Amino acid sequence: MFAFLSKKIALPNGVQVNCIAWNSTQDWIACGGKNGMLKVLLLERMSDEGSNLSMNQTLQGHEGAVMTVCWNENYQKLTSSDQNGLIIVWTLHKGMWFEEMINNRNKSFVRDMKWDGGGMKICIVYEDGVIIVGSVDGKRLWAHEQKKKLTLIEWSPDGQLILASTAEGECYVYDAFGHLCDEFILFPSDRHTVGPLTCMTWHRQNSSCSEVSRPSLAFGFEKGLVQLMRDEKDRDPLIIDVGLSIVHLKWNIDGTILAIAGVSSISSDPREISKVKFYDPRGNLLHILRVPGKAINSIAWERTGSRFAMAVDSFVYFADIRPSYRWGNLQNAIVYSFTKLGREEDCVMFWNHESLQKHAKYIKNLIAICTAGDNCVLVSKSTITDDFLLILCDSMGTLINSTCVKVNPLFTAMTEQYMVVASQTCVYLWSVDGLGESGIFSSRVREEERKEHDSLESSASMRCAMDRARSYDDHICALAVSEQVLLLYDGTLIILVQVNVLPQWIRSMYLSGCNLGYLNVIDYHH
Repeated sequence: MFAFLSKKIALPNGVQVNCIAWNSTQDWIACGGKNGMLKVLLLERMSDEGSNLSMNQTLQGHEGAVMTVCWNENYQKLTSSDQNGLIIVWTLHKGMWFEEMINNRNKSFVRDMKWDGGGMKICIVYEDGVIIVGSVDGKRLWAHEQKKKLTLIEWSPDGQLILASTAEGECYVYDAFGHLCDEFILFPSDRHTVGPLTCMTWHRQNSSCSEVSRPSLAFGFEKGLVQLMRDEKDRDPLIIDVGLSIVHLKWNIDGTILAIAGVSSISSDPREISKVKFYDPRGNLLHILRVPGKAINSIAWERTGSRFAMAVDSFVYFADIRPSYRWGNLQNAIVYSFTKLGREEDCVMFWNHESLQKHAKYIKNLIAICTAGDNCVLVSKSTITDDFLLILCDSMGTLINSTCVKVNPLFTAMTEQYMVVASQTCVYLWSVDGLGESGIFSSRVREEERKEHDSLESSASMRCAMDRARSYDDHICALAVSEQVLLLYDGTLIILVQVNVLPQWIRSMYLSGCNLGYLNVIDYHH
């Protein structure tokens, strides 16, 4: 995927923006900040002339800094709270927002609040540990006092459970009636070293998701660690280190991209740099977006997932998101993937643009599609082991051969003779004989290397395992392959490797005896 900044809106008088929320049905954007500032913006869709604000309404009622805003899309309501504990519910009337209800306990301030998926109930958590659940018409349904300082709250996707947490990573699960069902601790062995829990988000999965079992519950800690869980009962979570002081994280509309916002600093520059890092549910880094300004405070997704908003200092920045579509072009067909309602698998369609015939193939945990000549390789995650599958198909989707690899396929490329799969530190290269004819992987390892590779499957023709961590710390960022050479980019160097021999790792680039043609490079930073 790729993301780029497309618009910036300055808030009046340089008021810092603390929180932002994007309505998922009507494109309203709520911005809360210091000095009681609360605004509702409506951004028009992009056109040739750019995007403009069709509405900019200031809502009066808060005196303290607005800390939290959340939408109730089903009932067209906006809820906001400030540092003094005042909660205001706003309603839409004739195109304008008006105050409908107010509430203030006068004992503590609101740390977090969320509406359930149906918009019928709101859960509010206070600094002093009190949890209150109310109805959409303002009635209190139940209240519970936890003898802990709670900081975050989330509804389960089905609206039947409430997850409350402390800054120390202690989590409490309540049912819809306020009964404590379960409790657990995040990072049980490292909770004193990861810093306080700063944010969490629980994606509301539905039947249109291609992977029901993928992680949907995410926790972000101040020192850069993120814990991904399938649900509240998952005791084998995925842990990733994002290298940021995490401020906020949020799933996109279909739960395929997790945006993590925070600040980082480098030794050569003491200034903090605001960044947003995008990950898939498996913890793979997709893109890094650097944002101008001193401190990023909040982020929000637009309903289609094609736009993204960030509250930075006294500005709201907007970014356009361009996802990486999984597709490929064969000699007489186009291969592309999509999800179908009610199915966990991805549907891979083989469309012959000459005969107009279509052939569908269903693949679980599809990662990538590579094409060359009249064949393609479908890359997926095994549902049984930790291996990854390479499935060789013809132009109609008929299975020719398949194999397993251990390397995480962050980067893939294919020619009519070679298939390359690479992680950040390891590259696997297969030489393929007769691709498009017999369609099988055949052994072409050099004779002197054959004994070393006896343990490999007969279909694995050439294995080039480059353990870069043993020599230096740079990671593979991109790759390209032709019939003669393999090009790897590690963020500093472009490394060239001849693919007709078992390559040794090199630290410099050379051009000898190779007809390279043209190499196109996209630099995200310039």
